[in-house]
Formats: sequence, C-alpha cells, structure tokens
Amino acid sequence: MIVFGAIAPHGNPVFEQPDAPTGRGMEELAHRFAAARPEAVILVTPHGTLVDGHIGVVRSGTLSEHKNQFIDEEHLYEGPGDPELADACVRALQEEGLPAVGITFATTAAGSSEMPIDWGAGVPLWFLRARP
Repeated sequence: MIVFGAIAPHGNPVFEQPDAPTGRGMEELAHRFAAARPEAVILVTPHGTLVDGHIGVVRSGTLSEHKNQFIDEEHLYEGPGDPELADACVRALQEEGLPAVGITFATTAAGSSEMPIDWGAGVPLWFLRARP
C-alpha cells in the first residue's frame, strides 16, 4: 500500500540555504515521510542510468552517491537498495506491457551490486533516510 508520495527537488541549494523555502520544504518532506512510516521507498527519476527505450529499475543491494560538483561530501547519500522489491516492480511493469528491465552495476548478483547514483536521486534520499 502506498502511504506517502512527493515530488522533490534536487540540488545543492537545499544544503547551502537550509532556511530558504526549498530547504525548509525538504525538511518538512522528511518529517511527513517519517510520520508515514513507509516500509520502502520507490524513487522515480529522469537522472542516473538511462536505458534506451526501457524503464530501468535498480536491483542493487547498495546505493551510493559519489563525489560530484553539486553536493558537498557530508551530504552524499549511501544506503541499502531492495533487490526483491525491485524485481517485483519489474514484473509489475512488464505485466502492464511496459518495457522494464532490472539493472545492477559491476555484477549480475543484485545483493553484491553497489549502484552509483547521482544527485537527482541522492538529494531526495538523503532527506528521506532513517534519522537518529
């Protein structure tokens, strides 16, 4: 069951200007997300790995945002993926006639794969991560 949905920006201003409207909005998004207590996150983005003519679904066991010119290292996201959920998404998309494929990085074993992600996924995930 879907318990939360949002459209979120990505980019360093959310970190450089935390008191600006976008930074405050992302903090509010994080609070609402935590209150919804989702079991998993499905992030849809036009960024990252693109597969011509297909919807690429990341099946990797780990997601890792690497150093880039947009985000300071302290805000880079690293966290778990969910290969089983990803496989279920691929099947559901294909059952609806959509051209979906599962993708991994460096290995075909999803649990052993670490998918590099860009700021388009990393920024929203950084705010949605589990917090102490």
